[in-house]
Amino acid sequence: MTQEYVNGIQRVLTKDDYPLAYKLTNDLVDQVRTVGMLNDPTKFDPTDLYTALTCIHLRFITLYIEPTTFISLEQVSFFQQTYPIFHTIINHYIEYIKTKKIMSLNKRESANLYFDYMFAFITTIPKDLLLDKVHICVDFSQGSIYNNYIISTLEGFANANIVIESNLSRTTDIYLSDFYSTSVTKSQTIWRDPPSPDDWADLGDNIVRLKQDKVKSLADQSSPLSREDPDDGTPNTHL
Repeated sequence: MTQEYVNGIQRVLTKDDYPLAYKLTNDLVDQVRTVGMLNDPTKFDPTDLYTALTCIHLRFITLYIEPTTFISLEQVSFFQQTYPIFHTIINHYIEYIKTKKIMSLNKRESANLYFDYMFAFITTIPKDLLLDKVHICVDFSQGSIYNNYIISTLEGFANANIVIESNLSRTTDIYLSDFYSTSVTKSQTIWRDPPSPDDWADLGDNIVRLKQDKVKSLADQSSPLSREDPDDGTPNTHL
């Protein structure tokens, strides 16, 4: 448990003593760099991610004490929708670990590893390097004050990984306005009145859909963390 409180644990539990933990970290960092989730892999500094993943793997390999939270698969759907590109890579890597029998993971351990990976990705991989950003052009006829109001509310979608534009561009995914335009070929969301909670919810659903479309080329979006996995620690050869 002191791994959560003592800095520099890698200097104590070294690569020579626990080569598997470090190999798992290297393999997953390589996946992040090469699988196609980053718009410019050369700008990604993996130092913080490497440190976080190594701590996770050392904990699983040395003395794993099952936590009381984040051991249920019921919470996975939120992260699948909000961070689909992370979800895809993490799922595939856990599938690899289980299929190759590198570690024996039951259902709760699989869930805990999923969330550990997810939190490490979210906190160490810059959003501006991700390919699944959704670009929204805000263009209401009421003028800059109303546009700024909509933009400030959109910026509250902290987890949505969106880019707000004032003009249409080739990267625009959603055109948000009060008038439909026949010259716009992108997805259009038209709000003639001030948006209601349902309007915001519909926009959120559209953002989620577009993000998932952007990562379809990476992998199938179905979760391999099956609820049919055993609870007894029996090695699982399928997800």
